[in-house]
Amino acid sequence: MELNNTTNTTHHSTYHSRLPEALTLLSCSLSIIGASTIILSYVAWKEIRSPARRLLVFLSIADLLYATSNAVGLSVSVINGNLTETLFCEIQSAVSTFSALCSFFWTVFVAVYITISLVFNRPNLARNCFIPFHCIAWLLPAGLVIAAGVYGALGPTGNEYTFDWCWIYKNNPNSKMWMWLTGKAWEIGAYAVTLVLYTITECYVCIDMRWRHRRFVTPTSIALVHRMDKKFILVPVIFICLRMTGTVRFLLTSYADSHYAKYSTLLQSLQGVGDCGQGFANAILFCLFNHRVRHRLFRLIFHCDKTGTEREKLVKAKEPPLPTDYYTKVDSDETNIGVSMKISSNSSSLQNSM
Repeated sequence: MELNNTTNTTHHSTYHSRLPEALTLLSCSLSIIGASTIILSYVAWKEIRSPARRLLVFLSIADLLYATSNAVGLSVSVINGNLTETLFCEIQSAVSTFSALCSFFWTVFVAVYITISLVFNRPNLARNCFIPFHCIAWLLPAGLVIAAGVYGALGPTGNEYTFDWCWIYKNNPNSKMWMWLTGKAWEIGAYAVTLVLYTITECYVCIDMRWRHRRFVTPTSIALVHRMDKKFILVPVIFICLRMTGTVRFLLTSYADSHYAKYSTLLQSLQGVGDCGQGFANAILFCLFNHRVRHRLFRLIFHCDKTGTEREKLVKAKEPPLPTDYYTKVDSDETNIGVSMKISSNSSSLQNSM
């Protein structure tokens, strides 16, 4: 009887010890699927290609690399016990660090693009920023990762700061400095910048709608701006909520006392799911919540052309009528921006655009 109880306790403990790894691998897998969906839908369907969607694709490429690298590192760690100082660990650390930094930068650049296009009403200037965006978002992370590799900073971290994948070698004498330089400083900066820019944009839209409400030609414009507002609110909230747990855990591990240790397992589990979940969250926001992409995906997966077409007609019937150039010029996400800028112009130009 005692032997059976011991066996049951062991199985129960093993189950709970493996549950965080399983949830993290699930999050990585969903992000890989979500980021791939965003990229492939952009390549396959020309009518949804737009500058805003292109920025989302670059962000999805970074999220795809990050989720894949962490999934591979975690799988090897689960199989072998722990990741040690090996070439594989250094390569996984380099890819993971590079892609995480790229993801931070592209998240900020999406906010910058929307702010320039909408608040400052300079869409051409926003499109001309793409080359600087690429130089910063790809080259700066590559330079930081190369520098970290040269100084021997890449390697096994343990599970004190990450979730069983390699990042910064914990025995490096300057490990804390490299953790800030190759991740946390840029991450916290991304929180601040995206929150400020999206708050400015949201305030601008609210003020513009209040003072110019009587100049709206039809309820269509108001409905489009309301849909745009929901996207604006969700983007920074999702990014901050997913990544904040890892930042809190890093700060507690680095600078707090040991009283938080009882929350370590919970924070580790939330970090593993959140850090790898941005690709999946973006796919939900910009694919499943975009009725054009959603119905195309459903028809492609379930081969329900007739049913999908009827469902799309029902969705369109419930929504306010869209401008005539809505489907030919830009994707629905960017159309919201364009419509809002037209709202801020004179009434005659708005009437012509509708």
